[in-house]
Amino acid sequence: MKDPYEIAPGVLNNKYGITDPAKLAVVERAAAYQRILQLETQPIPGNFDFDHLKKIHQFILQDVYDWAGTLRTRDTGAVGMNLPHCRPEHIENQAAFIFRGIAKDNFPQGLPKDRAVDRLAYHWGETTVLHPFRDGNSRTQRVFFDELLKSSGWTIDWQKVHASAVQAARYVAMEATHTPLRDVLAVGVHRNGTEPPTLASTQGNVIHLEVAEHHKAMIEHLRSGNRAPYNPHELSDLMRSRLLDYPSQPPTGSRESGMTGPETSRTQTPKRAHDLDRD
Repeated sequence: MKDPYEIAPGVLNNKYGITDPAKLAVVERAAAYQRILQLETQPIPGNFDFDHLKKIHQFILQDVYDWAGTLRTRDTGAVGMNLPHCRPEHIENQAAFIFRGIAKDNFPQGLPKDRAVDRLAYHWGETTVLHPFRDGNSRTQRVFFDELLKSSGWTIDWQKVHASAVQAARYVAMEATHTPLRDVLAVGVHRNGTEPPTLASTQGNVIHLEVAEHHKAMIEHLRSGNRAPYNPHELSDLMRSRLLDYPSQPPTGSRESGMTGPETSRTQTPKRAHDLDRD
């Protein structure tokens, strides 16, 4: 079935008529970065309801997509995880339930740090399942929940938060519990106004290989009954040591490779998750 949002395989209908997915990803990333940079100093006013989320999405992607801020009309799922998102016909009803819960927690009245981070992680997990837009959900939700936490007196230093672990924890929240997301966010939370903004500068720090490994480790951590907070840096250190130990490819043109050409040998490294970054 043809995707109504695509003008070419893997290319979303865009204002520039770009049909090259790599070029569109670069243009979209740059445009979204500039808009998020604006939002760090000039946030969109709102009541942290569904309309507020739509306005943020429209603002971030307004330069690239005419459909920015509108709800998707086709089924989607988490990239490579076999986790379906909310069906399009149920988005409005499910959103009403989610945002009633956010309003009930009354973040703007101020919450203790532990309570604020726990409730934020719970609501972010629910909104991850909702996935109301065809693209740009992760970036939009990141801005929304960053502002929601600030309204309660707290800020996330995104440089201290492991981006791939956050993505993995959002997947765990879709299928099990929000507690790993709470754990990986908590390490970066501090009082408002004590650190410079870090939201825009840390966009796109997600790597596919790390997301998959953290997701697996989080599920194992939960199944083990371990009550200690999940520590993403222990796994990251292990993965880095594996990459350092991974043998380099033989030089092109060597007897071992059996190939000729101008390329030199290089060590395999994980590729950036373009799909996750764009979303």
